[in-house]
Amino acid sequence: MTDEREVPNRMGDKAMHDTVIKIAEVSYQTGLSRATIYREINAGNFPKQLQLSPQRVGWLQWEIDAWKSARRRGPIVKTDRQQPKALQKALNNDAQTQIPKLVST
Repeated sequence: MTDEREVPNRMGDKAMHDTVIKIAEVSYQTGLSRATIYREINAGNFPKQLQLSPQRVGWLQWEIDAWKSARRRGPIVKTDRQQPKALQKALNNDAQTQIPKLVST
């Protein structure tokens, strides 16, 4: 028995869950560049491609969906991006404010 679930693709029509998709569609759905996709495959962090012909590869839609689902539940990745200046100023002001410590007698 096959899986009858359908997922929309970027063209707006319905695709069967076991559809094979090209690199451009994988990139679109994941937000990753082609280079990042292959880097993650080599690191073992992304589903491997299927060899469709000597010059063509593809990915199973359900494997990409499973990868995206696992990423949503995974740890939050911290970035080196700086906070907005207003937030930095507010955090610095809070750090400089002395809060009296409560001492029990």
